[in-house]
Formats: sequence, C-alpha cells, structure tokens
Amino acid sequence: MHLQPEIFVSEKARTLFEYWLSLAPPGHPPRRRDFDPAAVPDLLPEILMVRPTDDGDFRISLLGTAQREAFGEELTGESIFARIGRREAERLRQIQTEALTGRSGFVTLRQFYRDNGKHWTVQGLALPMLGEDGIVSRNLAGFFSLTAAEFGERRGAGLDVDRTTLQGAWRYDIARGTFAVARLD
Repeated sequence: MHLQPEIFVSEKARTLFEYWLSLAPPGHPPRRRDFDPAAVPDLLPEILMVRPTDDGDFRISLLGTAQREAFGEELTGESIFARIGRREAERLRQIQTEALTGRSGFVTLRQFYRDNGKHWTVQGLALPMLGEDGIVSRNLAGFFSLTAAEFGERRGAGLDVDRTTLQGAWRYDIARGTFAVARLD
C-alpha cells in the first residue's frame, strides 16, 4: 500500500495510521488486543478509543492527555458529540458509524470551533479495531493539532487547505488498500 503524501499533514497522524496498518491482516482491520500503547508512546496524548453504545451514541473509553487539555476537562465515558456543534457532530457520527463497519478508516483535516470562539485545526483519524469476537468493537481515533507553520507549509504543497479545512475527509478502503475523497453530508 502506497500512502498518498498529500493526505497526511501531520506526521503523527501518518505514524499512527502506519502503525494501525502494520497490525492489520490484509483486507481486514486489526484486533484491539494487538494495539500496544508502548509501541507509540509519543502519540498517546493525542489518541482516544471510541466505543459504540446500544443507543447509537459513541462514548470515549480512553482519552489522551492532550485531548483532555484541549477540552479543558475529563471526557472519558462521555459522548464524543457532547462538546462539538450539531453539524460537525453529524459528520463525526457518519465517519464513526462507517468505520464501525470495518470496511473503512478515515483521515480528516478540519477546524474545530468551541462556543467560546476558540478553534484549532486538526488532522483526525478514525480507524476500526476488531474485538475478540471478530467484530469491530472500537474505533481508534487521533486528533493531531497542527501548528500554523505545518498548516502553511502544506498550502504550498498542493493541498487545497481552504476547501478541506472544514470538511476534508479521505476514506481508506481496507479491502483494497486505497484512499478516495470522502463526501460528507
């Protein structure tokens, strides 16, 4: 599988995606038990594990310290949609739901806005993980904050940042090992 360099703005996001991919048998997502946090210690502050609930929600089961600091509070056990706007929550629900099928992973680039006017630009991942029963039971996620320098460098590298900042997403087809632009409603 050849990674498309224009998709990964964050090297940390690329590293987590490559690690996830290295755990996966061809054409399938990896098992949750194969994920070893000690293998990616520098990424732990920015990752989270998300699990579906019976009522269609997605709850945070593991939250990195950088995520906790970004939101200013502990969110483990809470809905991933609780602290973001309705439109962004619907996009995130679409991504998490599709990743839960085990057929696709996602890489995104967008800005998150808070009610207090603060925002940050992040490269996000939503990557399915199989449970012991062979069914996707969690999504491994990462939200990697980008500095102004990293973001600006990519503008000149052929990435249409103005178009993708708010809604850019790429779907990774696990069976085929290919990326395609994902259209989010």
